[in-house]
Amino acid sequence: MIKKAILPVAGLGTRFLPASKSIPKEMVTVVDRPAIEYVVKEAVAAGIEQIILVTHSSKASIENYFDRNFELETTLETKKKFDLLKEITEILPSNISVISVRQPQPLGLGHAVLCAKTVIGDDDFAVLLPDVLVKDLSETNNDLSLMIQRFNAVRASQIMVEAVPDHLVDQYGIVDVAS
Repeated sequence: MIKKAILPVAGLGTRFLPASKSIPKEMVTVVDRPAIEYVVKEAVAAGIEQIILVTHSSKASIENYFDRNFELETTLETKKKFDLLKEITEILPSNISVISVRQPQPLGLGHAVLCAKTVIGDDDFAVLLPDVLVKDLSETNNDLSLMIQRFNAVRASQIMVEAVPDHLVDQYGIVDVAS
């Protein structure tokens, strides 16, 4: 059973420039939440229990987002802002752990995944690119859930892809698939 997911977040975010010059692309908000939260929620809905962030020193805001902020929580509690307190304390269910490992230099997606090897060990795992959002976050219907089900059935690696225009190929990871 797949319970671990690697989220490579160490990249420079050039596809999101100029916004990613000062804020990690994964922290760009979609409505009222950073994009990475949607990706993590998809993983949690699919049964993932451990999130491994492969990160870079400039991405501390991502780690901080999933960490507790006791000063803020105490202030909200003191001011009786219980709805906001609930929002920030329930970003992740209590059974989910987030671990960070560093990618020391930008050597690509494969290298980022390899950086998580000591945490993954011999376990099966998912890799989620945190700048790709999906529509359905329900446990039985989201793309990751379906991929995990298929993996469990056939015991073969799964990959989700989408077509991109030729002029954008240099901005994406590319695979060659038979038509």
